[in-house]
Amino acid sequence: MTDQKREENFCTMLSEKTFKKIFNNSVDGILVVDVEKESVLLANRVFCEMTGYSQEEAKNLTFQKLHRQEDMSYVIEQFRLQAAGKLLISRDLPFMKKNGSIFYADIHSIDIYFDNRRYMIGIFRDVTSQKKIKDELAFKTTVLETQLETTIDGILVVDENGKTVLVNKRFAELWNIPQHILDTKSDEKMIRYVVKMLKEPEEFTNKIKYLYSHNTEKSTDEIKFKDGRTVERHSFPMVERTGSLLGRIWYFRDITDQKKIIGALRESEDKYRALVESTSETIAVIDINGVFAYMNIIAAQRLGGKPEDFTGKTMWDLFPKNIADRQMSNIRKVINMRHSITESSQSELQGQMRWYETTITPLDYSKSGVPTAIIHARDVTERNKTQEELNTYRQEMAHAERLASLGTLSATAAHELAQPLTVMRLLIENAMTKLEQAASPQDVTDKLRESLIEISNITSVVDRFRNFARKSSENIIREVNLNTIACRIVNLLKESSHHSEVELIINKMDELPLIYSNEKDIEQMFFALIHNAIHAAVNKKDQKVIISGSAFNDYVELRFADNCCGIAPENMERIFEPFFTTKPPGQGTGLGLCIVRDIVSRAGGKIRVESELGQGSTFFVTLPLNKDMK
Repeated sequence: MTDQKREENFCTMLSEKTFKKIFNNSVDGILVVDVEKESVLLANRVFCEMTGYSQEEAKNLTFQKLHRQEDMSYVIEQFRLQAAGKLLISRDLPFMKKNGSIFYADIHSIDIYFDNRRYMIGIFRDVTSQKKIKDELAFKTTVLETQLETTIDGILVVDENGKTVLVNKRFAELWNIPQHILDTKSDEKMIRYVVKMLKEPEEFTNKIKYLYSHNTEKSTDEIKFKDGRTVERHSFPMVERTGSLLGRIWYFRDITDQKKIIGALRESEDKYRALVESTSETIAVIDINGVFAYMNIIAAQRLGGKPEDFTGKTMWDLFPKNIADRQMSNIRKVINMRHSITESSQSELQGQMRWYETTITPLDYSKSGVPTAIIHARDVTERNKTQEELNTYRQEMAHAERLASLGTLSATAAHELAQPLTVMRLLIENAMTKLEQAASPQDVTDKLRESLIEISNITSVVDRFRNFARKSSENIIREVNLNTIACRIVNLLKESSHHSEVELIINKMDELPLIYSNEKDIEQMFFALIHNAIHAAVNKKDQKVIISGSAFNDYVELRFADNCCGIAPENMERIFEPFFTTKPPGQGTGLGLCIVRDIVSRAGGKIRVESELGQGSTFFVTLPLNKDMK
């Protein structure tokens, strides 16, 4: 064997050993594929570890075993592109392991020829973990890009030199910058558009210079636009761990509408606060533990202090225990049951017992998170006193009506009995005269004389009945202020008129002179006429009762005018008759106007009425100014 032949054999042996060593110990998977048959010829250890097949099993592998059906068209396309020399590396190619799981590999292929047959050596690098990282990065990038383009904020990113790196569409919309300017990222051109929109461009420029001279600061401020918009600007530095500045991110948000809403809310809050503080009602917020979270000025004044004096104090700090316990029982009931309650009760404030009408309402929101309720308390002490006075007047009117009824019955009975008693007396006297002339027995004459005495007794009883009702009240005559009486009666009937939706108006009564009369009778007259007008109200708008008066020489004329239902023409002649009423049975005695006429008559005055059905009525009362004119 020649030296040359020996050298060739050695090289061949060395080449085979080197190939096997490299082939079997490579960190990448290696596969030798017969291009024509599209089948595996050889597979190294790493490839077998990748796929889970033995080297013998690997020789029988086909594309169908190494790839999922849905990946097949893509895999074959990549294989053919590499076979044609059009693709050097196929990246992220999906492979199926023997157990069915998937891994991804980058494949680099090399063509070799043996015995005039073409083979491809594929070098596989497992990139599954890298692909996962890339996919996550791609996902996060997509999310960030989506956020960047869908956020309501305009975003501008600049490098450490202030040169634009990135802008989003919203930034362009805010500053009205055309797309072609954005594409160029020309700072000079963009600044022209920015400055053109600003109300104070110098302030914007100075702010940028300041931030770059103090490059690690965060910043928030507002920018005013010429068109009236307001934009909130936030600036954040991007700093490396070493502390060096990488750049800066700017966020721009149009807060024009937000500021309008805040302004409207602030105005609404101011109005609400003014309303709460100007009301005459006690308003307070208290939690389920009895702690006061808020109290308006009037509430604090009633307790003898200022609102801040009582905030944080408990119900038991401010009220006697029995009252505090009762109130807290109601408050907890409202909070737990989630519905309002209203009650009228007495409470002690600064040593005085007063009546309050209190409404407790649950609150849906509390800053502290503790369930709370709001209290509205109206001082109704005076109203209750007025109601008591009203009830007294009603009782007096009822008493007057009963007396008038008794008087009417007595007058009727006296009238009906007077005539027959007179006839009887005359007949007996005539009979006695004739008997005396005829010398009749004495006992007959005596019995007739006794009958005359009994008739006289009956006549006396009838006269006493006739005079009984006239003594219903003591007839005290003194100066009477008609305006004072009008105001007093209107105040008494205020609640009734409000309930009936009738407005009571006193017009120029303060200009009337004083009159001499029975003050109690005049009060009853005012009460009856105004009360009747309220009762005549129907369900219509703008119902009114106007009490007015004028002075004429030695008289005053009072007018009680309403625009309620009016009086039917057929009833006009009967309204002053005793017991006449158009009210349903059980709702009226029919004596009110009868009593009024009697009062006016006893005062030396006159009363008349004008009315139109459906339009209203006016009662005219004329009274003398002094007692000597009666």
